[in-house]
Amino acid sequence: MPTVASEFDLSRDPRLAGQLADYATSASPVWLWSTDGSRILWANAVGAAIFGAANVSECATRRFDAKHPAAAAIRRLAPTLPSSGQPRLERLRGFGASFGRALTCVCSRIVLPEGRAAVLIVATEQAGSALPLRERIRRLFPDAEQTLAVFSADGISLWATEAAQKRLAGTSTLSALGIAALAAEASETGRASGATRYGPVTVERLGRNASAVLVVKFGAPPHVEAPVIESAPAKSEPTPATTEPEAEPETPARSAVATEAEAELATPTPSPAVESQAAPPQIS
Repeated sequence: MPTVASEFDLSRDPRLAGQLADYATSASPVWLWSTDGSRILWANAVGAAIFGAANVSECATRRFDAKHPAAAAIRRLAPTLPSSGQPRLERLRGFGASFGRALTCVCSRIVLPEGRAAVLIVATEQAGSALPLRERIRRLFPDAEQTLAVFSADGISLWATEAAQKRLAGTSTLSALGIAALAAEASETGRASGATRYGPVTVERLGRNASAVLVVKFGAPPHVEAPVIESAPAKSEPTPATTEPEAEPETPARSAVATEAEAELATPTPSPAVESQAAPPQIS
């Protein structure tokens, strides 16, 4: 589905999808209104800002009272537009022209894929606040969870969601991404898809002339299997060889003489007997 798709399936109407894609990044406001003027089905960034919406998604949730000047103008205009879709110039008040002026617009009746009618309003002049290209792009894609990056027509990075910044890892050109062929095809045909080293990628051209950009939408990243690290087999301790206990060295036999000498040394020598005799009494 094209990036500019809203609640209805624009992919089933290539003509309408192509029209909105061309107007998406324009510096002039563009709206797709319901025929009763109660809501804006789609707007570019400048068109959304004129009605106080921070981005295009918020604009699609707004509801307009029947007394709102823009809603009243759409209700008057819708029945008068040719059913064939032939565009017609109209000057409309309440659409952001300065000092209460009427804004010159190309208006046409559009039949949506499910059969509903809508009114396409394309301003032929700038209106509302001037938004730089990068800001217009940012307001087109309020969903920060998308993995989406926008490049200029010559392949220079203009803006990316946080998820895309992580995927790009500092890469700032389409040629460095390696998708120059897809980008060239999208520039020519409006849209191209293919497999890349970043996973599946879709490139879509939005805007035209000075506002032309290339939107790169990344699919799921390629699956990278973690390397299997084989554990080294545990080293087995060598089984110690069974050894016979060493025999104690034999004590050489000692000679009988040495043995007898040792015995004599070990036997205490008796001290000579001391005869103590009482001294004979002396006779005086």
